[in-house]
Amino acid sequence: SAVIDPAAEIDPAAEIGPNTSIGARVRIARGVIVGPGCVLADDACIAADSRLVARVYLGERCILGERVLLHPGVVIGADGFGLAMHEGRWQRLAQIGAVRIGDDCDIGANTTIDRGAVDDTVLGCDVRIDNQVQIAHNVEIGDHTAIAGCVGIAGSTRIGRYCMIAGASGIGGHLEICDRVVITAMSTVLDSINQPGQYGSGIPARPMRAWQRTLVRLKQLDQLFGPRRKQS
Repeated sequence: SAVIDPAAEIDPAAEIGPNTSIGARVRIARGVIVGPGCVLADDACIAADSRLVARVYLGERCILGERVLLHPGVVIGADGFGLAMHEGRWQRLAQIGAVRIGDDCDIGANTTIDRGAVDDTVLGCDVRIDNQVQIAHNVEIGDHTAIAGCVGIAGSTRIGRYCMIAGASGIGGHLEICDRVVITAMSTVLDSINQPGQYGSGIPARPMRAWQRTLVRLKQLDQLFGPRRKQS
């Protein structure tokens, strides 16, 4: 029941599951397993021994290295969030880059990695991504970095090697994060980080009454530290 374009190149040792769609000039190497319901758009390329578990989308000209594992629902190469205001309405900008994923990467279920606007979105080798992570256009992630679930990374940010980003963190766009940075859970990163180490801004849960007292004190900070009134 697979639909395969005659111009696709599929190694005889690859496995193609039911209800898959494989576009023109797609290249699938030896040992690749394409599970049921996957869609491979034109000119996509999958290197040896990679596996797409089920219902994975691999966009046009996107490239997977060797031994890459994509879990169900992964979307690689959808358009990035490129918009411009024109005459009072949002207009979508063409996203002409692709996505390149290095060897030995593991991408969790329902994670989305957008194609680049001009240059490619790039993941290095041995990058580990948890479920439901959003990686925007033109992001670059270095080798051996691990990212936990529900993290969002805005466009054109570069993350170094051996970084760890804990769950539900948000990273702004056009930032540089150096090698060996640890970002703790639910942190918000809005500035570049150029020194290795552990960074965090999440607020841990507290008993409700204690948290309410903290909120009251927060509201009093302006009175304590704001500009002092001139004495008459």
